[in-house]
Amino acid sequence: MRWQDYVLLSLLVAAYLLYLLRQRMRKAKQGSRTGGYLTRKEETAWKMLQQQGYQLSEVHPAVPVTFKAGLKARQYTFEGGFLVKKDGKTYLVKIKPAGEGVFLSDDLRRDLLVDYFLFQPAAVIMFDASKKKLQEVSCTIAGTGSLKNYVIQGLLVILIVIGLAILYRLYT
Repeated sequence: MRWQDYVLLSLLVAAYLLYLLRQRMRKAKQGSRTGGYLTRKEETAWKMLQQQGYQLSEVHPAVPVTFKAGLKARQYTFEGGFLVKKDGKTYLVKIKPAGEGVFLSDDLRRDLLVDYFLFQPAAVIMFDASKKKLQEVSCTIAGTGSLKNYVIQGLLVILIVIGLAILYRLYT
């Protein structure tokens, strides 16, 4: 093999590794901070999660969102409970309103969907302060997201295999 072949192969591998790194960084929120204060209920939830091996990632994460209508624009900041990590996955922790089941209230379901789309956690952990109980709520949307990632990863692997086949064919 010539040195140009090694350069081409290195570029293909580097492109694939950059893609994987970009996907990992996209999942992790930018600028994680552990500043801010937890409320009493959040502190209780955090102590329970800490015993289960979770690590605090960010307190009251804020996501700025801009709505535009014609020439007018309004910016709002959505704030979540707090983010924790375990096994490389990020979870948003929310305090469940007293007396409500997770799936009973339309407003609560709507809030969970907004939190899921804005903060993109692996799941939302709901803390029921009256029962001192944690409940993990995850959301899957049919037909979106993960298939696109698999297609892109598959195409990159195919490109690497084609590059290797061309290099092999040139020198045999």
